[in-house]
Amino acid sequence: MDLEIYKKFIAVVESGSLTEAAHRLHLAQPALSIQIKNLQEKYNAQLIKTKPGIRHLEITEAGRIFYEKAKYICSLEENLSREMLSLNNGRCGILRISASPSLCVGIMQKYLLPFIAEHPNTNFELQEVSSHAQAEHLLHGISEIAVSNAPVSPMQSFTILNLSRNFLGAVYSKSDRRIRFTQDEVQLEQLQKIPICIMRDCLDDFLKACQQMLVIPRITGICTSRLSCLCWARAQKGIGILPMNAYDDFGDDIKYVKISGEQFLMEKIWFIMKNQKLSKIAESFIKFCRKSN
Repeated sequence: MDLEIYKKFIAVVESGSLTEAAHRLHLAQPALSIQIKNLQEKYNAQLIKTKPGIRHLEITEAGRIFYEKAKYICSLEENLSREMLSLNNGRCGILRISASPSLCVGIMQKYLLPFIAEHPNTNFELQEVSSHAQAEHLLHGISEIAVSNAPVSPMQSFTILNLSRNFLGAVYSKSDRRIRFTQDEVQLEQLQKIPICIMRDCLDDFLKACQQMLVIPRITGICTSRLSCLCWARAQKGIGILPMNAYDDFGDDIKYVKISGEQFLMEKIWFIMKNQKLSKIAESFIKFCRKSN
């Protein structure tokens, strides 16, 4: 596709004459006339009508249709050029992230939504998967960035970007009369008689802490999503245990408290493939996240 001839035809129509169009395009008028003639022969259609001694030309019906389509095609090319420039500058593209299910809401709230507000042409794929699946996604190019709350292997294949922490907390319905915590933090011993629904992501760390503190928790359910824990709490079946962030908002009907103790701080591991160049949009996102921490 020769976009230049489309642009020349647009100039002819908008100028109203071959002479004026040639002047605008910095071309010799006979050369432009030949190109327009060849264009009409290519499409087997008369696009313009000229008369000897009359500078102003007439656009045929076919010429009007061709003009509109040419304008559309050229605008697509201009938009494509702008998008490619934005892509190269890290202002647009597809951001591909794999993360542990318990971390996705926090990633969305703290990082992804504010980033998209600054980069509105960004699309994203956020996949909620296990740490093992995250490693597979990076190794096979499905995602560029992974965020896990557990160590991954083979760790030698990845570069750790930074470590941050979530605290482990308990959520419960404000209408549940059996549960009344008066402080923003709760001791593990206060939970042991209450039915618990816990996210699988934090189950091992939670049980290890319970063992160290000689507490036997009443774990009734294990789930893979925060929504399931919240559903359990809203149904007044007990408490949900899940990783939390200071900016989490569970709604007016849910109360949440932090479980006291260093052993209930959970690491978030951000990692990428080692020795592999990231896309511009992924680089921009990582810089944004570092500034946000």
